[in-house]
Amino acid sequence: MAIWKKPPKININSEMCKIVVASYYRFKNRYLYTCTEYKNFDVCACNGKYLTEIEVKVSHSDLKADAKKTKAYGNLKHDFYSGKCKSKYVLVPNYFYYCLSEDLYLDGKSVKWIEEHCPMYGIMWIRDWREPIIIKKPTMLNKNKVGQNILD
Repeated sequence: MAIWKKPPKININSEMCKIVVASYYRFKNRYLYTCTEYKNFDVCACNGKYLTEIEVKVSHSDLKADAKKTKAYGNLKHDFYSGKCKSKYVLVPNYFYYCLSEDLYLDGKSVKWIEEHCPMYGIMWIRDWREPIIIKKPTMLNKNKVGQNILD
């Protein structure tokens, strides 16, 4: 008689999250372009027309520190994304998601922090190896089409 054992819980780290998200965009959503670690993007996905950046977070302190990252010319990255700062030389995606680990999603305070500080951003979380669970879709940050130099 075989005894069924519950499989051990897999701790999902940031690299695993990136793989799940990149696979989701490439194979489920059939985006033509998907990569990780492109120009300080954790995951970059493009359908040929619009660019989506997905920033993976596995700790609340890392999430809050992301708000203080500078992009160019000493300005904060998210100031460019919100439209507060503008520059034709700074790559701003059309859509932006925060992707949270299961622990970060379940703590509640991380989702609340994103909704309060970054209301235009989407939120997804990773439960296991299947696909991300999207709990909030982003609003469009800009209507710029992706240039051929980025696609190349």
